[in-house]
Amino acid sequence: MKIAIVGAGPRGISTLDQINLSSDQLTRESLDIIVFDSFDIGGSVWIADQNHLLIMNTPCGQATLFSQNTSKTPSFFDWIKSPNSSLAVKITKLTPNQKEALLTEIENLSATDYASRSLFGVYAKWAFTELVSMLTQKEISINFINQEVTSITVTFPNQFEVQTSSFTDSFSAVFMATGFPLNTLTKSENNLIDFAAEHKLTYIPAKNPSLTNLETIRPQETVILRGLGLTFYDYVTLLTQGRGGHFSIDDKGRYHYHKSGQEPVIYGFSRRGYPSHAKGSYEKDLAETMTPQFLTISYLKKLSPSSLSYQTFLKLMIKDLAYVYYTKSLPDLSKEELVSQLSNGHLDDNIKKQLLPHRIFDFDKLIRPESTVKPSDLDDFSSTIGDFLLDDATEALQGNQTSPMATTFEMIRDLRKSIRFIIENDLFDPSDYVNQFLGSFKSLNNFLAAGPAVNRLLELEALVRSNIVHFIAPPVEFKTSKNKFIVKNHWHSIEQPP
Repeated sequence: MKIAIVGAGPRGISTLDQINLSSDQLTRESLDIIVFDSFDIGGSVWIADQNHLLIMNTPCGQATLFSQNTSKTPSFFDWIKSPNSSLAVKITKLTPNQKEALLTEIENLSATDYASRSLFGVYAKWAFTELVSMLTQKEISINFINQEVTSITVTFPNQFEVQTSSFTDSFSAVFMATGFPLNTLTKSENNLIDFAAEHKLTYIPAKNPSLTNLETIRPQETVILRGLGLTFYDYVTLLTQGRGGHFSIDDKGRYHYHKSGQEPVIYGFSRRGYPSHAKGSYEKDLAETMTPQFLTISYLKKLSPSSLSYQTFLKLMIKDLAYVYYTKSLPDLSKEELVSQLSNGHLDDNIKKQLLPHRIFDFDKLIRPESTVKPSDLDDFSSTIGDFLLDDATEALQGNQTSPMATTFEMIRDLRKSIRFIIENDLFDPSDYVNQFLGSFKSLNNFLAAGPAVNRLLELEALVRSNIVHFIAPPVEFKTSKNKFIVKNHWHSIEQPP
């Protein structure tokens, strides 16, 4: 029996772990496994020798590549605290400076810290090697082909032909573990690339920042970053700290940036205009989750396939978020009464009177903060964003069980079990699933619940004060004119090159 695993990142390695655990039940025949990846073990994101400044978006105490964590198959943080991590760093092909940075990191990490992607890449290599050893002891053959799979064809029932540029073979099973492949460039994006080449400008389409050459960007040159998600933070980090700048923290916990003189001037914008909210500091145990009151599994089990509209799903989710928010804001509230009021859609005025007006839960304003911007804020929109970053960081630092807002954002993550149940049982109306859930929910989830570590927001606020990073208020028009890229709104126009 032959098995192909396409992708050697975390999903591919975890698949290999599952095969190892299930190998005795799979077959009495010989078992051959081939893992494919055009990058190294770890895939394109978890490259061991990438820039050490780029960090994970999950605390290291919540990451693992094994389903059963033991001394032989440890979680990421258990591995960090074992002698295996230092040894793995020392034998991995890295520069002396990279090894020194990782060894120092290992000594200082706590379970709630965000480790470098480079260190997780070393863990991925170590885990893969351990799994290969376990499988080999069971007389299971396993090989790694460092090539891109170009096609997979069904040749017979339960038989698949897998091809690379120099390899073709048949497999009984294929596991797709490709993670997040790059989208095909649109016609507009290809036109922008051609325009940049013609006018000797730099245009970088959506891609992994660690694989991007930024050396052509000169100090003090204008850089326009389109989109304010996690990739935005990576580029800001590489163009500031990555060029020799550094941060200090005063006795009040505020960050201050010290320039190297090699930084460009950065302008960021997006349709929403605001960066993603930070993840709250972790106070929960690894397996601890909050229980929904409305989007419950018992409710979902009563639904028929294709019967759940996106709007119904959204209303139930909002009620769960409001429930968490008010129980944290007003801990003396009767939870049963609150559930009753939210079910009826009418919140008691007595509850509202106990909170300041700006502390009333308003989901629409939460996901569309640009709708609350006053005309006076638009004259200095960067300062408006700076205030947003400080306020959000303050909430996040209180923790995801203490801060009403950070706990509310955490609830979105804890609804995953219900969301998986909906998808696995085809409960969404098909049209709503494609046209609304896959776009609208992903956008709000990324903005509210899948943001960066809180220190990234504090760093960004310091960069705003240093006049290195600027924000452009929506709505924004991005276009080309003559030999320049131009970003403009009703109040400002930014040109690259200036």
